[in-house]
Amino acid sequence: QEQVHSEGVLADVGSAFYLRLAVAGRFQESTARTANMKLLNQMIHPMDSFCCGCSLDFGIWIMLFYNFVQSCKFILTCVGEIVLSPNGQLSMAPAAEALNCALALASLPFILAGWSGLKYQIETHLRIYLGWLLAYVILNTVLIGIAIATSSCHDLDALAGGSAYACGALRAFHATYATLWIMGSAYCLFIVWSKCEELEYVDSKADFQCMLDDSRAKSEAHLKRGLAQTGLYGLGAALPPARPVQYGSLGSPIFHGSGSIFGGKEHDMSYPPVAA
Repeated sequence: QEQVHSEGVLADVGSAFYLRLAVAGRFQESTARTANMKLLNQMIHPMDSFCCGCSLDFGIWIMLFYNFVQSCKFILTCVGEIVLSPNGQLSMAPAAEALNCALALASLPFILAGWSGLKYQIETHLRIYLGWLLAYVILNTVLIGIAIATSSCHDLDALAGGSAYACGALRAFHATYATLWIMGSAYCLFIVWSKCEELEYVDSKADFQCMLDDSRAKSEAHLKRGLAQTGLYGLGAALPPARPVQYGSLGSPIFHGSGSIFGGKEHDMSYPPVAA
């Protein structure tokens, strides 16, 4: 029995040792990840403005509006050309329109998350929108690359005497468009990431101060509302407003309205009271 008990103790000690090793390994991994993020933030500083003068919120509002309008455009185009007029002329293949409509519908929750994160300053919601925006940029970049790679100058051979110039201009346009798209998309991603970093490292002192100011304002409003509806010492009817000593005169001093105690109407100024 002693041998079995000692083996059980050794097994417990061994499992506890391995558990400590696992926890220590995860802690080191998280510490290394945090150190890498701090190093990345030191190398790449988040931006504090959009287009050298506008706020980050203004730039993200523009992105959200553009994404929402584009999604609505794809949805309405698909509904108008495939659902409402199936026999009409299509602007693209039906499969492509259906795919655009599906992607647009799937994008609406992420756009809503970005709106919520920006309106209520919620970092998690805004990072969800950032992840979707990154996937959106990658997908469109791949599609643009495929379109450029599959385009050729054979369709321009019909131009007599200017096919070489047209082909060169087309390739230059493709290269310029792809470069501008990548630069603009990277800038938009960097703006949203900068806002996420700002929400992550924002000072909580301002938030607590706003909460305290709001609480004080509510307390004062509640107190004023209560005093306006109560009389002397918080009892009876509300006191009448202050009136001037001389009726109708704006230059005479004013005195406050009087209030009765417990709703009484007769005041005995003698001492001891007559009623006593």
